[in-house]
Amino acid sequence: MADEMGLVLRWRRSPLLPWARVFGGLLLVLAGVWLVVAGPLFHHLWLDVIGAILLVLGGYLFSIGVKGLRHTGS
Repeated sequence: MADEMGLVLRWRRSPLLPWARVFGGLLLVLAGVWLVVAGPLFHHLWLDVIGAILLVLGGYLFSIGVKGLRHTGS
């Protein structure tokens, strides 16, 4: 168990974490855009709701990643 905590702490301090957040956020935003566009096309309005949620979560994750990159860069 202690080794797992060490792995988590190393990952949280890793310089790759902000990049993972940036790219993960971008992927969520792209998936959200696709679902928002696909909802009306396929007459499934619930896709719009899921797409909007993905857009918000992706934007939040992307902003956290950008802040992390700025923090590690300065």
